[in-house]
Amino acid sequence: NVTPMIADRGCSYYKQNRVRYICLNGSRGYAIVEGTEAYEVDFEYRGGEISGLTCSCFCSFNCKHEFAAMLQLKETLELVEKNYSDDEALWNKTKEKLIAERKLAMAERLFPTFSATCEILYFPLFKIYNSLHSKNA
Repeated sequence: NVTPMIADRGCSYYKQNRVRYICLNGSRGYAIVEGTEAYEVDFEYRGGEISGLTCSCFCSFNCKHEFAAMLQLKETLELVEKNYSDDEALWNKTKEKLIAERKLAMAERLFPTFSATCEILYFPLFKIYNSLHSKNA
């Protein structure tokens, strides 16, 4: 359950493209939503249903970050269904491209000097960022 205020704020985050990364890996979903900091949203997606929705923010209820991530997931799945539903190989290629583009955008945001030629460094840099971030929290 989401209050109208949370839904409105989550919709604003979605429209402002604050969902910086979203992916589905099997039934497990993951998103990064930019708020006052980068918040991690985890969820399960099975048979068109969402469950286990959690966010790393301080809220103890469904939050704007989760709402924004679900709007982004809906849009992404609709685009894939509309454009690629008949071609499984193309869907997998598109999914990988979307994931790579989101990773690159997140890395460029976290590390302004990051370039496309350094994409292989994304995961180690992201782990360093997370460890530094968690120590400062």
